[in-house]
Parts: sequence; structure tokens; C-alpha cells
Amino acid sequence: MQPRENFPQSGVHLRTIVVSALVLFALAGIMSGFAFGAVVHRKSSATQPTPSPTVPTIAQHTITPTPTPSPVPILLGIPRFAAGPTFSEVADGQTSYTVTVQAVDKQGQPINRSGVTCKLWLVHRVPDGALLQLPDIGKRMDLASIQQPIPGQVKDKAYNEVAGLQFSAGTPQTQACDAQGRATWNYTISPSLEPGKYDLVLLTDWQGIHYNWSWAHIVVTKAQGQGPGGHD
Repeated sequence: MQPRENFPQSGVHLRTIVVSALVLFALAGIMSGFAFGAVVHRKSSATQPTPSPTVPTIAQHTITPTPTPSPVPILLGIPRFAAGPTFSEVADGQTSYTVTVQAVDKQGQPINRSGVTCKLWLVHRVPDGALLQLPDIGKRMDLASIQQPIPGQVKDKAYNEVAGLQFSAGTPQTQACDAQGRATWNYTISPSLEPGKYDLVLLTDWQGIHYNWSWAHIVVTKAQGQGPGGHD
């Protein structure tokens, strides 16, 4: 019996066992790694939030209306007679006369814009040095009121409109001045108007806010062949 002969076999067997154990251990580690990776992957996938659907952005355009600018009020000066009147006018109902007004500002410069209303009427002669006042004009500035007879006053005496001007159809007594601040009237003198001394009164008004007026002397005569009281 030779005990030494068994040692090599025992060593080979032991090494085989050790190698097999290492291989099995390695395989177990690899398998556990796969299993851990799978678990981590599944867990990672499970915790990621589900993306929300993309909602398109709708552009909203708000249209802001542009405010209409208010016109700057005109401070009117004393209106000027750009043409006429004729100093002596005949009350025959046929002879035509022309008067043109020029609206001006407070500096006396012609107004080159529209928006001015003009009116022409007749009153008895205003005494030299006296002023014709229109006391009710501040209460009667709308267009409808201006078209009505405008009461006047000199000191304590009434100077109301005198009927006698006969305006042509194309130039009404109350009218809008043009873009150059001008208005023209064509008229005749009624044969029923008594001869005498009168004044033609001009009024310019800016939309019922600012106004001014002036007047000019005329002498009304009877037509030839008529008596002092009227028609022959």
C-alpha cells in the first residue's frame, strides 16, 4: 500500500472542485446582475412620467380701436368782409349784391380749415362808437338756434334782425364756411324794406364753442320811380 500515490489525485479533485465553485459563483453573479439590471430597468421605466399630449398654442389678436382725435377748438377773431358790401344798395328786389366773409383767428389770421358756420343778417344802423351785443348768443350756439333770428342789443335798445335780405337759393343765410374759412352770399333787397341806414351783421361760429361777429354800414335806397312809401 502506497499512501503517497493518492495525494496527486486528491489535489486534482480539489482543484476541480475549486474551479467548479468559482465558475458557478461567477455564473451566479452574472445571472444576479442580469436580474438586477432587469429589475432596475423595469423600475426605471415604471417611474418615468407619461408625457402629456402637446396642446397647440392659439395666438389671440386683440384689435384696439384707434380713438378719433378731437378737433382743436378755434378761437375766433372778428370776422372780416373779404368782398362787399356795396355802401348804397337799392331795394328793388332785382339788383344782386355779393358779400363774402373771411373767418379769422384771435391773431387775425385767416382760418384754413372747415368747421366754421357763418350767418349774415340786417339790423338798423348801430350808432358810431356803440357796440352791438348779442346777449343770448351763449344760450343759442347750436346750428338750429343760429338759423333762427338772433336778438341783439345796443345799450338798452333792442337791435333785432330786420327782414329785407332776399338770399339766392345757392347761398342760404346760414351756411358752412369752406376749408379756407370763407362763405359767400348773393342777395337782393326786398322792395318792402324802408329806405334808411342799416348794418349788415356777420357771425362766425366754431361748433357752438367759440364765436365772434362784426358789422358794416350800408344805405338802402328806393328804386327809381318809387315813392317814399313803397311801390308806385
